[in-house]
Amino acid sequence: MVEIFNKAAEKNPDSVAFHRYLLYAALKLDNPKGALKELEQLIRLEPKSRKYLRQAANLYEKEGQYKDALQKLERLLKLDPDDKETKEDYLRLRMRVL
Repeated sequence: MVEIFNKAAEKNPDSVAFHRYLLYAALKLDNPKGALKELEQLIRLEPKSRKYLRQAANLYEKEGQYKDALQKLERLLKLDPDDKETKEDYLRLRMRVL
């Protein structure tokens, strides 16, 4: 089933629905690289979606890719500079990177 949606997403790279399904499948199959690939596509398609930015930041952090996580948190802060949780996460990761 995942292969079918992969092919469909290749033919229709701007389809949010296909990328959402592939993200769900990657998460269920414990495939963080695949999930991050789909999250990046969803962020490209919906750049103001805080949900995908937060999810990507959390997954990048879990995978030890702190600089990528920081980039997503920075984008979240640009969308909502008063988000206390995002500020705390950003500062925590910033200290870790230094």
